[in-house]
Amino acid sequence: MSNRQAPAKAEMLFLVYALLGASRTLKMVSDRAGLVGVEVSASTVERYSRKYNWADRLAGLDAEAGAKAQQALVRTVADMNEGQAVAGHAFQAWAMENAAALRAKGVLLDVKDIVAVYNAGTASERNALGEPTSRTEHTIVSINAMVAEIGVVFLRANDLADAHDRAREYAEGADAALRQLGTELTDGPQR
Repeated sequence: MSNRQAPAKAEMLFLVYALLGASRTLKMVSDRAGLVGVEVSASTVERYSRKYNWADRLAGLDAEAGAKAQQALVRTVADMNEGQAVAGHAFQAWAMENAAALRAKGVLLDVKDIVAVYNAGTASERNALGEPTSRTEHTIVSINAMVAEIGVVFLRANDLADAHDRAREYAEGADAALRQLGTELTDGPQR
């Protein structure tokens, strides 16, 4: 085989290698190539693999494919969330704008029905936007943030050499975190 044919053959064998999937081996490449009439020894496949950096090339292809798949997934989820938020907002708007009109037409909706539609819309919109939808969820989110902040305060206080300075830093930081939690629990998250 001429030197010009070697890179083309190596590239064709690399494609076989890539298409074999996660359980691929170099031996499998030489076996599969033989099935389609391309005779190549296992040692030649090994040599091509080293010379043309098949493992690195494959890792690059896998990483690129993974990144594209992740981007597509993020786009899909973002589009879905946006659509759900719009639908949730539409439920809220319907409840606010059409309840009186429906009642005037003889459709009997009581306040409980209107509030249920409005709350369903609000929950749908908040859920789609990744926001807590219940008081319990809101409390958990706020407490998790406070625990993380107290951890940061603790780490910062531990860096101080003097015991009194450490105690003061920790007490002041913990108090600030607790004040923030109280604000969030009564007024909602601070952004």
